[in-house]
Amino acid sequence: MKYTGFLCGAFATKAGFEPQAEWQPVIMSDAERESCSNYYYPEFVDFNFGANQNSIHRYIYNIGSNVDVVVGFGASERKVSTYVDNITLYKAPFGLTLFSVRVDLDCTPNDVTAVVSRLRGVDSIALKNSAFAKLALDPVLDIYRFYALNASQCVGKGNEALYSRLVEYGNKLKLFQVATVTAEQWGGDNSDELLFELGTVAPIGSYRPDEDFSSSKSYFDTIMKEGRVSVFNNWKALSLFDTFTMLGHDVTAGNISNWIDNYFGMLYISELYVKFYLFRLNNDFRIYHKSAGKLLEQFDEFEYGCWFDNVSYNFLPRLIHRAMESGLEILPEKQRLYQMLAQQKDKREKDDDQRMNNLLFYLTLFTTFSMVWDASSLFNEMYPFETYIGSNIAGFRLVSYSLLLVILLLIVITRFRRK
Repeated sequence: MKYTGFLCGAFATKAGFEPQAEWQPVIMSDAERESCSNYYYPEFVDFNFGANQNSIHRYIYNIGSNVDVVVGFGASERKVSTYVDNITLYKAPFGLTLFSVRVDLDCTPNDVTAVVSRLRGVDSIALKNSAFAKLALDPVLDIYRFYALNASQCVGKGNEALYSRLVEYGNKLKLFQVATVTAEQWGGDNSDELLFELGTVAPIGSYRPDEDFSSSKSYFDTIMKEGRVSVFNNWKALSLFDTFTMLGHDVTAGNISNWIDNYFGMLYISELYVKFYLFRLNNDFRIYHKSAGKLLEQFDEFEYGCWFDNVSYNFLPRLIHRAMESGLEILPEKQRLYQMLAQQKDKREKDDDQRMNNLLFYLTLFTTFSMVWDASSLFNEMYPFETYIGSNIAGFRLVSYSLLLVILLLIVITRFRRK
């Protein structure tokens, strides 16, 4: 099996940082932009390749080295040579930075899933694969130390403790993978099982629905029905929450290049960015209790500049894009978050209105005393209390108490009717 995988993570960064040293900016030429815009909406292309401040700016760190990855347990432990091609940083709007590590393998399908399974777990990657971590993750870790918002919380801790910070939202790296096999390995219906095992990063041949510790047939059927994309007979894709897998045989180099450059480089990265943004928005709302009104304003700005419901003029990229969106469960989370933010904003506005009404009510009560005194004085001028009642004090008391009683009755009746 020939395999290319992209291990992806994200973390929040300070505004205005620019990677230096070995990090080279990825610049799309005008000719490339014009060509790409024949297939994808121009605004979507501009967003993905840094046309303005409110877009993704890319930086690449070339590695080009092999490293042995330790897989298996006990007597079955072994090393699999893995080629680490490069690391790409995606400096995105609203203080999020994504990264991807490209790995290439040419080995058995079982070794592929064993390697990828080990490399995805950033919280335990240093236990047996510190060589890979130093080669592929330390350059990202340097960026994290200098520019991440939460880096100050990790001062003095070793790299082992920091690797897990490279995925602020979750405990595993997301994975986009492209695999090609021979016609014999494709094997008709066997391709669905191979696609399922690659997508779930499970040992090859582990799907045996009649055995106790295998995935059930109902789960397999559900996954394949909801997440599989099958258009041509020589390839198919599977979109899951943690992975997006493309598997085929006799696939041309041009197709593979298109899958990597466009389906991963634009579609998957932009959808991952949306998902990570929603993760952070949820944290800001539920954990950090930030203002729902301000979060809604930011969300509207995000939706206008960074959210693309349709991305291509052609059916196949649109189909792939929809599958990614569905696998990452973006639309349901987006709708729930927006609804909760709107409800919380309305609730706080009503609470603010109620507090203001209460304040105005109490101010009105205070001004009532002044009004009662003025009214009593006016009655005294018109009908002197000493003449009609026999005493100024008694007259002021009678008129004042009568006016206060009338005002109190009006207030009680008004508030009772409103309730």
